[in-house]
Amino acid sequence: MNNITYNIAGHTWVVEGDVEKETLRSLPGFSIFETPTTVDLHEAPWRLSFRGDKASHRELTTFWNSCKVLYTFDLEPKTSHCSFGRTAAFYGFTIWDDNPAIPPIIMRVSPDGMVESTEASQPQLLKFALWMAFGLIGAPQGLLPVHSSTIIHNNKAVLFLGESGTGKSTHTALWTKYIPSSRLLNDDSPILATAASGEPVVWGSPWSGKTHCYHNECVTIAAIVRLSQAPANRIHRLDTLSAFTALHPSCPPAFAHDSRYTDYVVEIISKTVDKIPFYHLECLPDEAAAVLCANTIYGC
Repeated sequence: MNNITYNIAGHTWVVEGDVEKETLRSLPGFSIFETPTTVDLHEAPWRLSFRGDKASHRELTTFWNSCKVLYTFDLEPKTSHCSFGRTAAFYGFTIWDDNPAIPPIIMRVSPDGMVESTEASQPQLLKFALWMAFGLIGAPQGLLPVHSSTIIHNNKAVLFLGESGTGKSTHTALWTKYIPSSRLLNDDSPILATAASGEPVVWGSPWSGKTHCYHNECVTIAAIVRLSQAPANRIHRLDTLSAFTALHPSCPPAFAHDSRYTDYVVEIISKTVDKIPFYHLECLPDEAAAVLCANTIYGC
């Protein structure tokens, strides 16, 4: 069986499973991160094996039934759902749809970077399952998906945070329109990390929401900005505590329900807050907001 090898956030991830490989190649984004390098499944640092036989399905079902469920939440559209849990040795989750014709996905994640899964041929459920799996194996390595729309300007990135509907994508679109030499890195879930130098960086990822914006790039960070809608444009720099509370809600919410993953998230946020300026931008969806923000961060 030929495997697919991906390089995501500088890490090699090998995927095994015929049905899933075809589904992955049909998804927008993943082809950008595929590498021709052949890596044996058992030699890769991160491995994902889709196991379609009945014995494996029974084993993974038994695993999930023995899990302590930590958090359950809805996906978009709200006909799909995810439960996150753990046993003494493993973390895992299941994703299912209200439509009984769509088989649920069960994934088991081991501490050494091995992910085992039931078959998963439904594209959107598979894409979200891979996001969950990446977060679970990445967080212990200092890699954290962040709900953000991220712009690149002057070879440095700005991450814009905010609840869904706040206007993150609208604001970054204003940058690409009105701030010269600005471009979008990712519109939903870039990967926050720390370079070997200790400097916080952000990676593009295969998960970019409804915007097809996929770049396998690593960029140093100029600033992180929390957005909120307002009747006028104002920006101010946040203190350390406010910066922490600005970033934390944009991290995977399931991780807040487990003490070990809470520690991973806190460590990554703390390293970022220590090095990067954070701002709160109250704004209208207009050119002046983008110009104000760019001038504050870059002095342009």
